[in-house]
Amino acid sequence: MSAALSNNLGVVAFHQGDFGKSNERFKQAAELWSRDPDDAGIAMARCNLAALYWRQGFFSESEHQLQMAFRILDRKPPNVSPDVLTIEVKPDLNPDNLPETLRRLGPWYQNIEVRPGLMTNPSGGDHPGYRWRILEKFLPKDLAGKTVLDIGCNAGYFSFEMKRRGAARVVSIDIMPHVLAQTRFLSAWFDLPVELRQMDAYDVGNLGEFDYVIFVGVLYHLKHPLYALEKIGAVCRDMMLFQSVIAGPRGDFTPEENYPDGEKKVFEQATYPKLYFVEKSYNGDESNWWFATQSCLKAMLRTAGFREILATENADTFVCHK
Repeated sequence: MSAALSNNLGVVAFHQGDFGKSNERFKQAAELWSRDPDDAGIAMARCNLAALYWRQGFFSESEHQLQMAFRILDRKPPNVSPDVLTIEVKPDLNPDNLPETLRRLGPWYQNIEVRPGLMTNPSGGDHPGYRWRILEKFLPKDLAGKTVLDIGCNAGYFSFEMKRRGAARVVSIDIMPHVLAQTRFLSAWFDLPVELRQMDAYDVGNLGEFDYVIFVGVLYHLKHPLYALEKIGAVCRDMMLFQSVIAGPRGDFTPEENYPDGEKKVFEQATYPKLYFVEKSYNGDESNWWFATQSCLKAMLRTAGFREILATENADTFVCHK
């Protein structure tokens, strides 16, 4: 059996409601197409698998299949016959099903009001709304024609707010498929289209340049924070909205142009930039790697190419300009 025929039989089975047979055919098509490394048909099969899994409520697995397809399609356009059938991921937007859909998409971290009185994570309180209110005053009301990169987008709160201001393109990235699935659903629900990619901060150079970057609540989860900041600085044309956990003494530090060999006292100053390494776990989270002093965050941001760092009402939150 050819890959195209197996794929198309999978689409027929999908529309007949025979999801088991559909899954079998799509996987067979993907395996057959994968034998030819120059054939992007495997991406089509994975997109169909994603639609199948989404219909069945396997949201994280659906997103995983989509992201594998996108990685192929980003490298090269599909070169399969137009007779190859495809089906789309279609979130269930029936308002009667909304509470159950949100439950199945959980667990949620960001607390987003999906309709009046219905929140994604009520126990999360005003997060991340309170962070947005700190940062939004530094942004133009109209972002028409502007491009945005939201790093560590989670369920997409900041991405949607930038789209509401008219941003032409918003690319939302995260390493966790299940939160990308949450963003995918809310993007459809709010009719605020964003581009979703499963990607970490070290690879943002593959996405091109952006006018605005949102990098909130991520840096301390990275093993290589300065490396990531340099990568981000290289793709940010104008402004970055930034937040990270701070620890230790507060206050600014202005370094000399050079320190002679043997200088030690400068390191004893309370405001000297410091990173604190979390070897094992903090707050039950093994992904917490680094906490920085306030002066250290600013020094790292300057090193990454941000010439102006504006303070906000929160000591751990900055608005950074190229």
